[in-house]
Amino acid sequence: MSNLQKTLMYELNNGLNKHSELAEFNFITGYTVSIFPYEFGDYEELNIKGSEMLKKATKLKPEKLNLQNGLFRLT
Repeated sequence: MSNLQKTLMYELNNGLNKHSELAEFNFITGYTVSIFPYEFGDYEELNIKGSEMLKKATKLKPEKLNLQNGLFRLT
């Protein structure tokens, strides 16, 4: 595991411990992890984790999901 991957995983776990119930955190981090899972480490595991975080964001704040285009609004 590279230094970058170690740092990203450390920060991901830190964020999950502190902000796992914030929809915005789950959306931004889940989106980032889902489009760059190979940067964090285990591709399969992190691709799934990113998808789970995106689902959690929409469950926490369903009103933020734009049903016309499927995008999550951060405003």
